[in-house]
Amino acid sequence: SKRYLLGAQIYRLGLVAAGRTNLRDICESMLTRIAAATGDTVFLAIRQGDDVLVIDRRIGTTPSRAMPLDVGMPRPLGVGATGLAILATLPEADVDRFIRANAQRLREHGLRPERLPQQVLRSRKNGYAYSRGYGPPRLSGIGIALHNRDHRCIGAISVTNLAARMTAAHRGEILRVLHDELVRIDARLRMVPMFT
Repeated sequence: SKRYLLGAQIYRLGLVAAGRTNLRDICESMLTRIAAATGDTVFLAIRQGDDVLVIDRRIGTTPSRAMPLDVGMPRPLGVGATGLAILATLPEADVDRFIRANAQRLREHGLRPERLPQQVLRSRKNGYAYSRGYGPPRLSGIGIALHNRDHRCIGAISVTNLAARMTAAHRGEILRVLHDELVRIDARLRMVPMFT
């Protein structure tokens, strides 16, 4: 019939554009500095229902050649460091509901749903999420949730690379860089009306 219809992906593209308008603009210099300081790939993501949606990324000087995540690409909460960081901010009942409703999707991404509650608890205790050896390729990352002035999660950033690069010493370096940058960005996020 030569008629064209917009598919579901147009909705996701709109979400990326909306997310980029503010959170991306506020965080872009921070993402660049983190990638330069760590050498790793840095992701900025927001929650969209049961998914995490990447709205920006910076590639460091030592990136994995097979980084599987692009801007605009969704994946379930709990997958990767940004997904785990955001999931850990949710109330326990919401975490349980999410795992029950998405167990098969989590398995398709190489996660064991029965282990996710323990990972969430560990993330809350540590104040950051550590996603170890998922993939292929085997990637690891550290993710930290971003909050507004009411302490509501508005997204997350993560630093990710091949699992072999994520030694204890390198993870410590990443956490120092993230802490320094989050001190700077926190005040800006709390001042922006859309995040209050």
